[in-house]
Amino acid sequence: KFNEKSFEEDLTNLESFYKNEGYRDFKVLKKEILYDANKITIVLDLFEGTKYYYKSFEFVGNEKFSDEYLLDILDIHKGEKYNKEKLEFSIYENVTSLYMDEGHYFFNIVKEVIPTYDDSLEVRLIIEENPKVKIRKIFINGNSKTIENVIRRELKIHPNDYFNRG
Repeated sequence: KFNEKSFEEDLTNLESFYKNEGYRDFKVLKKEILYDANKITIVLDLFEGTKYYYKSFEFVGNEKFSDEYLLDILDIHKGEKYNKEKLEFSIYENVTSLYMDEGHYFFNIVKEVIPTYDDSLEVRLIIEENPKVKIRKIFINGNSKTIENVIRRELKIHPNDYFNRG
């Protein structure tokens, strides 16, 4: 049976598929569902656009780590096809984790993806490192079976240590 909700999910999955295969500009231009007596006809008008590849990566505002090191951590290479999910994952998991593990709790990164030429993308990552943050207090609530000192003894972070997301 045809399910409108599942169909919308399928369209979202189709868009994700195309964007992860390099088609950054993919759009569903028109969708039409035609109901007949014994069948349903679905007509989709799609715009794939150009298949894009990474031309360059630029890091702006980074002082703690070199461009080469951040590019290595990012784990995406020039010439590789555009992949939206991989880019976002690499930025927010790999690069953000690196800074947060060094105590930069208020770290911020802004992604700019700029199309150039016919099929190339320049990626600019604007980094705000912001000052390192120390842990001021650790509150332990809700424990009824374990003494608080036992819990504190097992913690790997203590007051006056730098924040570490890991």
